Amino acid sequence: MWALLGIVSGCAGLPADPTPPQYQGLAGSPSLPDCEGPVSAGKVRVTHVGTATLILEIGPFRLLTDPALDPKGQDYAFGWGTHSRKLLDPLPGQADVEAMAFDAVLVSHEQHADNLDAPGRRLLARAPVTITTRQGARRLGDKAVGLRPWESHTLTTPEGQSLRITATPARHGPAGTRPIVGPVIGMLLEWDDRDGAIYISGDTVDFRRLDEIGEHAKIDVAFLHLGGVQFPKNTGRMRFTMDAEGALDAIDRLDPRLVVPVHYDGWNHFRQPPDEMRRALEGSAVADRIRVLPRGRCVEL
Repeated sequence: MWALLGIVSGCAGLPADPTPPQYQGLAGSPSLPDCEGPVSAGKVRVTHVGTATLILEIGPFRLLTDPALDPKGQDYAFGWGTHSRKLLDPLPGQADVEAMAFDAVLVSHEQHADNLDAPGRRLLARAPVTITTRQGARRLGDKAVGLRPWESHTLTTPEGQSLRITATPARHGPAGTRPIVGPVIGMLLEWDDRDGAIYISGDTVDFRRLDEIGEHAKIDVAFLHLGGVQFPKNTGRMRFTMDAEGALDAIDRLDPRLVVPVHYDGWNHFRQPPDEMRRALEGSAVADRIRVLPRGRCVEL
C-alpha cells in the first residue's frame, strides 16, 4: 500500500511542500495479530490501544491518534501545578505499536502527555506526516502540518484514493482557559466510499461550536474523548473534558449513527469512573448508538 502526503486543501497556514515526498506505504510493516488482511469496503477497522490512542485502518490508509504509549506508574505535570499518574498499561504493548508504520499520526494537541508522550514523540519521527494544531506543528518540526478549525489536509495514493482530514473546533476546558490549557482540535475524516464522516472530538468540553460540526458533515461514527477531567486541588469543579452528561449533549448536537467513548480510564485525573460513564450512556435514550470497544482488539465499524 502506498500513500503520498497530500496537498493542504483550504489551509492558509503552514505551506505545503510543492513536491511532497513519497511515502513507501505499509508494505512489510507488521499488523496486530487479529488485524491482518484488507479492511472491508466502506468500513473502518479500529483498535483502541488505550486513553485516546486509536489505530484506524481506512481502505489503504493506516492512522494513529494521540499516541500515549508509556507504561503505567509514571507521573506527569500538566502545568499550573496540575499533575496526574498513569494507572493502566496500553494494550497492545508499546513495542507492538512502535514497530508499525502509519500513513499519518493525528495529534489533537501535543502539550499534554496523555495525548502525546515520549514514545509517541519517537514514533512521530518515523511517520511521514503528523496532523495537529498550528502551535503543535511549530513545536513538532518539519513533518508536522498545523491546522486551524475547518482547514484540511488530504492523503492521496497514486491510484487516486484519498482521505481528507479536517480540523474541527474544540475547547479543552471552560471559556477563558485556553491561555492555560493551550489549543486543541478535533478532526473529521472523509473518504469516497463511506456514507458519512468519522469524527474524533479531541479533548474538549461540550460547547456551542460543536454545532458547526454537525452542520458541516453527516457524522457516521463519533469517537468522543470523555473522562470528566478535573483537578480538584487546583481548579476546583472546573471540567476539562466531557463526562457522560456532556457526551449526551454532544450526541444531540451531532446526531451520529454510532458513538465510541475513548479517553475515559487509565489516569487519575479522569474523575468520572468508567462504570458510572457506561451506566449513564447505556441507560440513556441513545443506548443503541453506544459502542464501548474492547482494548487491544480489532473491530470493524
